[in-house]
Amino acid sequence: MNVLITGSSNGLGRCLARKFARDYGKIILHGRKEAQLTQFRDLLNEDYGTQADMVIGDIREEETLLALYTAAVRNKIDVLINNAGVYVYGDPTKTTLADMDSVITTNMIAPMRLTLLVYPIMVAKGKGLIVNINSLAGKTLNDKEAVYCASKHGLRGFMGSFRHEARKHGVDVLDVYLGAMQTEMMLGRPGYDGMMDPDEVADVIAGLCRDSYDSLRVNEIEIGRL
Repeated sequence: MNVLITGSSNGLGRCLARKFARDYGKIILHGRKEAQLTQFRDLLNEDYGTQADMVIGDIREEETLLALYTAAVRNKIDVLINNAGVYVYGDPTKTTLADMDSVITTNMIAPMRLTLLVYPIMVAKGKGLIVNINSLAGKTLNDKEAVYCASKHGLRGFMGSFRHEARKHGVDVLDVYLGAMQTEMMLGRPGYDGMMDPDEVADVIAGLCRDSYDSLRVNEIEIGRL
């Protein structure tokens, strides 16, 4: 199983990369910080004997998306995990245009674009899986998360509709709606100690990517904290 994971230098993406490198196949890593991602790639290769590929760049930029597509072709990917995301919390009336653009482009537009780029690779194989790391904010309307909720609701709408087209060609779309995790993104938020362990979340997601059934498919799953 060859897997491309965006935003895989830290947080859930890093946990997912470790899980897939240990148990599955070829990994394509993505991140913005070259030194950090290179160190992580070398660690995976040393620990698990994999030959992880990597792409450096801001996922909002077309150049990065095209580099990810090229890596996906080169590695004949089976699974795309749209994990990269940013978070803004606070009074929505004080949200800057720059913050709006960053959140909407990173959380919604970029995974839509990358999915449409990679999708033909899977169609040609007659199979594939697109996993979208969404948020429970993509189903609810939370205080102080207006722009974040908008980005995640938008991703939900696109992928839920796209699923109907993908199925015609043997490609599955799995939307994962997560509660708050103990990652860098959530530092400073109240209740951090009670948030989910990203390693445990990665175990669940990796299992869903691995398992296949004759009579059913999993379209979406909610994973919340205790």
